[in-house]
Amino acid sequence: MACNALSISHSAYYAARKQQRDIDPEQLALRAKVRHLFGQSRGAAGSRTLVAMLAHEGIAVGRYKVRRLMKAATLTS
Repeated sequence: MACNALSISHSAYYAARKQQRDIDPEQLALRAKVRHLFGQSRGAAGSRTLVAMLAHEGIAVGRYKVRRLMKAATLTS
């Protein structure tokens, strides 16, 4: 098996495989929405402001999730 050739554990191999294919289209759409709203604010909106902007558009999402999406998209206010 590839694990022996790469000198990694079986669990690490399967964890990496699972992580690579867990692409959620909803998360991608939400990240795009966060980027769009961040751009509208001219880079001034933080996670709390973005949560309020998303709520105004009818999207219920938590502050920490928005913060994580901002970090993944390298958005800083």
